[in-house]
Amino acid sequence: MKEKKVNNLEKQMASLFIGISFTTIITFILLFIIQRIMLTTNLPKLWITVSLWITGIMSIFYFGIGGLILIKPVHSGVVLFLGSIIEWFTLPSGYSWILPKPLMNFIEVDTREETKDHPLQEVLSRDNSQAEIDVQVQRRVIDPVAHIKVEDAEKSLDGLVERNVRWLGNLVLIKDLPGVKNIFSKILEGEINLKDIEETKVIDMSEIKIELGESLIKKPALDWGYEISKILVKDIRIPKELTNANVKKMIEEAEKLADTVETDNLISNVKKIAKELEMSTSKAADLFQAEREKATRTIIDGTADPLVKAGKLAGRRE
Repeated sequence: MKEKKVNNLEKQMASLFIGISFTTIITFILLFIIQRIMLTTNLPKLWITVSLWITGIMSIFYFGIGGLILIKPVHSGVVLFLGSIIEWFTLPSGYSWILPKPLMNFIEVDTREETKDHPLQEVLSRDNSQAEIDVQVQRRVIDPVAHIKVEDAEKSLDGLVERNVRWLGNLVLIKDLPGVKNIFSKILEGEINLKDIEETKVIDMSEIKIELGESLIKKPALDWGYEISKILVKDIRIPKELTNANVKKMIEEAEKLADTVETDNLISNVKKIAKELEMSTSKAADLFQAEREKATRTIIDGTADPLVKAGKLAGRRE
């Protein structure tokens, strides 16, 4: 960054030095020509002197002050000569000098880093359901010449981001979309390969072709003068009814798991009682069940002894 600032300062100083030198030389040439012309006439010396002063002042204002331009901070200027772009030279922020109009002109390009939000609506999933995907892109212009060569480069980049996000959404079932935010971000940035994508088991691999390190957005954006520093899928929203259905399914699965855990605990306790009392497993199960039922009744009556209370605690029922 420090080296870049030094280079920009050198560009400014060189530009201003050229401007002063050019203005001085062209002014002296004009004064010399006009003086030679005036001497061939019979005009009074006062008129000749006034004409030379006027010529000198006009030359300084037109070539000197007229060529002085100001580029806003964190911007660059692309120079035009007779309407054509000069590709090998750009103007840094600050004061610079170019030939005055109509010989030269410039186009100012904003090179600040900006964050652009893309709130996409009606993104279709693989099963043709609608979802909403919010994407955030951090970008800045690093090649002003390439940037202005593209007609509405910003709109082109926005369209590229939206097309790729819609394409990714179409590779995943609606129920799986909320869980692929990070995967989508990595695919868009080119930080994931086919093997990693395949391991997710939720993305349709028949429609995706991407190599390690290949970005769907960063590489084309460079051709338009953009550097993409970050692509983040911030949020994926699916219809509320589908969200409620997913929550209900998760609750049912949790209840099944709890029942399984409780059953395993009961079987373990029955086997332990059968071993300690040296009886069959079926008899131990009947005894264990009887103690649990007694625990229910005696706790209500408030007369349960410690052994029965232990049976109650093992059953977790009232």
